[in-house]
Amino acid sequence: MIPHDPTIVWKPLTNPDQNPELHLTNGLLPRNPRGRGSQSWWADRLEDALEATEQKQALDNGRRYMRKGQIVEMQLQPGRVVARVQGSADKPYETAIHLPTLDDEQWARVIERLLQQLDAVAELMAHIMPRTIEESFSAVDARLFPLNLNDWQISCTCSEENAPCTHAFAAMFLFIDRFDTEPFLLFLLRGRGRQELVSKLRQSWGMGMLDDEEEEDEESLVSNYDLATFFNMRGELPEYAGTPPPPEGIKVIRRLGFPPFFPAGDRTVQQTLENLYEE
Repeated sequence: MIPHDPTIVWKPLTNPDQNPELHLTNGLLPRNPRGRGSQSWWADRLEDALEATEQKQALDNGRRYMRKGQIVEMQLQPGRVVARVQGSADKPYETAIHLPTLDDEQWARVIERLLQQLDAVAELMAHIMPRTIEESFSAVDARLFPLNLNDWQISCTCSEENAPCTHAFAAMFLFIDRFDTEPFLLFLLRGRGRQELVSKLRQSWGMGMLDDEEEEDEESLVSNYDLATFFNMRGELPEYAGTPPPPEGIKVIRRLGFPPFFPAGDRTVQQTLENLYEE
């Protein structure tokens, strides 16, 4: 049985408080403390799809809401992002952002294509989105990245007439902020998360799947150590006298000449070695 990725939930460490102006003082904040936006090409691509909107005021307000921590909670499930965003009302608005998922047959074909691109799989395992990833999806007449806001279905409990509203933009910007460091979030939004994808790949390679007991064993192994002292020295190091200088002296360095593995014209290494021999 393939394990399914659970719903991902982001909550503040403490209960959000409100000031008289209905601004949260400790809601969810972007990982980038200055809120300067994404750092990766994949997050930039998702953000570019938002920037193409005609709702510029709502876009700017949503970005400001995200940076100020106006989001009380956000959940990610296959096909949708749901967030509670504090606006001008007493209670937070609830906004939902839907993106169509791929069916089982499409995902099976995508995984089959990924198995032919081991370098892409290696990048994903390192939390890097491969630049060739869309090739695996276009081959099955699907897309991983939405082209524009028309690919999304957006709803909100607020009374703003035009969509997307401020609160939806705030949720999308926070999702992009999290997506910036974890590419698998978009896979989950399209229907398959990291755990399920990795299990499918392992099964295709004949490696078997990690069951819950194996994961628990790994966790218990880690918990056996005191993290506060794990990297501390267990005792004094024995006295070490060092390596005695070679008897040949500096002439051997000059006779051997410039190291062939170093860039031509750079004499830093040779000069450094000569200085050490002189000492």
